[in-house]
Amino acid sequence: MKGTPMKNGTPFNLGQLVKLQNFLNIGVATVLPIVAARLGKPQAVLKAFDGKGAVFARHLEPVLEQVIKSMLLLVPLKSLKFTLSARHEPSSFYKSRERLSVCDGFAKLVLPNAKPVEAGTTFEFDVSEIRTPQWENGMRDEEIEDSLNEEHFFDDSSVCAIIAEAITKQPRCEPGEFPVHNVRHILLYTRTSLVAFAGDGCEWYVNAWPRNVCTHGTGCWVLSPAK
Repeated sequence: MKGTPMKNGTPFNLGQLVKLQNFLNIGVATVLPIVAARLGKPQAVLKAFDGKGAVFARHLEPVLEQVIKSMLLLVPLKSLKFTLSARHEPSSFYKSRERLSVCDGFAKLVLPNAKPVEAGTTFEFDVSEIRTPQWENGMRDEEIEDSLNEEHFFDDSSVCAIIAEAITKQPRCEPGEFPVHNVRHILLYTRTSLVAFAGDGCEWYVNAWPRNVCTHGTGCWVLSPAK
């Protein structure tokens, strides 16, 4: 039956629905013990569900739809691996100069906690792209973070090293791994800050803000540690 549309009108075929169901089963199996521990009354919970499958489905539908919609806005693109070609010294690299503008937010929120990283250190991370409909204002920080894995944070030292290596590979904003036109922001999250860097075709910009204060439009990239 694979490839045959389901009779209930869904655009998904049977194989795709089974795959979706497996994803949902994993999610439910993960959170159910947590919820059950909070409720602490197994028999009462089981009795409450008895004969209420349709009621449960009705409550679940809008929640599931909202979750899927938010996940569709952040699309996985690729995975990258960077190995530092030289020892990275944040305090010496991040000084405004020709082709690099280091903004106050980055200097105040990230640099004070960043430490040197040795040559040969390897970073693996996933790249996703925000794809919001044109009529929407974009994704807020909390919406982006809700769509990422729980451990999606970089530390300040890693952020500085990754951005520095990216800039070193494309020093004149020439085409490469990262986009350098239309000031498309590339975002990374630490536990306290949102960090963004971008190339406008002739110069790189690096900035940072407290988390949960910004909204980001379609086309922005989001980096997170590889799963």
